[in-house]
Amino acid sequence: MAERTLTAPLAIIKVNNQVVGKCSSLNATETFRRGDVRGLGRMTSEEKPVVGWDGSLSVGFYTIDMKKLGNVASKHFGVNRESGSLKKFINTVLLNDIGVDIYVYKKDAEVVDSATGLVTSYEDGDFAVFEKCLMDNMSISITEGNVSGQNASFTYLNPVTFPEAQA
Repeated sequence: MAERTLTAPLAIIKVNNQVVGKCSSLNATETFRRGDVRGLGRMTSEEKPVVGWDGSLSVGFYTIDMKKLGNVASKHFGVNRESGSLKKFINTVLLNDIGVDIYVYKKDAEVVDSATGLVTSYEDGDFAVFEKCLMDNMSISITEGNVSGQNASFTYLNPVTFPEAQA
């Protein structure tokens, strides 16, 4: 059932292959920068070759307690606020180039009972992986009657590729 719409997605944040948070929303933008080939005396372009690529990601996730995750997570997020001094905090943010990985999974029905229409077996499959996401900004949302959340924007270094479809 590979042709079906993506349903039951799960996006998680991993540090060193350890799950550190679940995403509540995810928006990715990949931008292809194009050059301009005109030639002397030409006002219109003759070619628009790709000269660069940028990936950015906006993620909403449930508040992560960095203390429970230890130094590994706060080191990778680059926002360890228990540094004790402004100088240590700044150095931590400046020298963070490790980043986090964000995995998006999907569910695929393996077996559907033909008599009842019920899914009796499914598999979790990879949908996309955003590797080495480096945080650009973060905000925290605390609202009465809701789960505390955070939003963060990341830059990622490699284009996302999807697994090949199984024939």
